[in-house]
Order: sequence, then structure tokens, then C-alpha cells
Amino acid sequence: MNPKTLDAKFEAYLARDDDALLGSQFFETLAEIEKRRTPQTIEVTLHVVEGQVKFEPSPQIRAQGNVLWVGDKRIVVQMSTDEPRQGHQTPIRPHKTRDIQ
Repeated sequence: MNPKTLDAKFEAYLARDDDALLGSQFFETLAEIEKRRTPQTIEVTLHVVEGQVKFEPSPQIRAQGNVLWVGDKRIVVQMSTDEPRQGHQTPIRPHKTRDIQ
């Protein structure tokens, strides 16, 4: 659906006499809005200093020491030289930039 069609649907909805919004209409419109969102890449640099992880300050994301804030989420990164715990079998791979979605 192109932006003009979506805008026309919103205008038609706002011009209606009743206040009812079907659940399916709401979720279809929400899905269209999500499709329009452009993925944003946020790069962070992590340093290991005397066995402690420290993020390099960045204008793209709030970081302090081993903590990152993404929206209202606080992410605390710990370093371990032990084998991954059961259920955490993802190996560490070389750095690749990817979009957060």
C-alpha cells in the first residue's frame, strides 16, 4: 500500500460518523506503519580493559562502562572466559554490522 492510499484510509476513517474501529483494521494499519519504518544501525565499540568490558562513548547510543541503554531498556554486558552455559551455545563471531529491527 502506498502512502497516498494509507493516508486516504486514515482520512476516510476520521471522516466517519461512528467511533468504532474494528480490530482487524487497527492491526492492518499498524502493520503498514511498521513496514514504513526504516531499520537503523547503531554501532558500538567495546574495549576490554584489565578484564572489564567498557563501551566507547557514542553519539548514537547512551553507554557507560559496560552498560548500554536502548529506549527504556538497560543492557548490562558481562565478560566471561568460561564455556557458554547450557542454552547459550552461540559462538562469538567476527564483527559484522547488521540492522536492529
